[in-house]
Amino acid sequence: MWKLKIGEGGSPWLRTLNGHTGRQHWEFDPDLGSPEDLEAVENAREEFRKNRFHQKHSADLLMRIQFNKDNRTRIVLPQVKVTDTEDITEDQVTATLRRALSFHSTLQAHDGHWPGDYGGPMFLMPGLNSDGGFATYELTRSYSWLELFNPAETFGDIVIDYPYVECSSAAIQALASFKKLYPGHRREEIESCIERAALFIEKKQAPDGSWFIIYLLVN
Repeated sequence: MWKLKIGEGGSPWLRTLNGHTGRQHWEFDPDLGSPEDLEAVENAREEFRKNRFHQKHSADLLMRIQFNKDNRTRIVLPQVKVTDTEDITEDQVTATLRRALSFHSTLQAHDGHWPGDYGGPMFLMPGLNSDGGFATYELTRSYSWLELFNPAETFGDIVIDYPYVECSSAAIQALASFKKLYPGHRREEIESCIERAALFIEKKQAPDGSWFIIYLLVN
């Protein structure tokens, strides 16, 4: 059974400059796990297989199974539902926040950080826009005329997220570094992503060879 191992001080594979906080890796132990744990893992594996064409990442299911057992919460709060015609009370807001904090506490590692398996190229590549560029935090999925509703008097083009040269360059560097470490992992997808992002940067280049620092000025 696979288990998420959190960074400890003595492991040569988890050396870090921040006291080993936030470092993790997966290790396999064939003798690990009760029959109930193995059944839960197999159920998660089957659900992933059935939905692999619609949701290509793991959704942290193995980690959630492990942490749900290790960090089982004692607080069981009912879900608060408010209709459109009801007024929200302070007690309802408090109960909802306590429920959310209780849920997130079950996903916290013993050293205080929140690990995740949805990282690396699986996190970066979905952010590639149709023009090959990367925006700050999400796809550019709306229309530029929304800028007419921009409430800011100082900054323009801030209502929707636009692709930027700086963000695209950072994504290329991260994917290129990952490719060196794991050359066989999703090679064609990563190479295609890097190529499209590089073309985006070339198209944004000025005739004198420079790039205008849009992201730093706008943000």
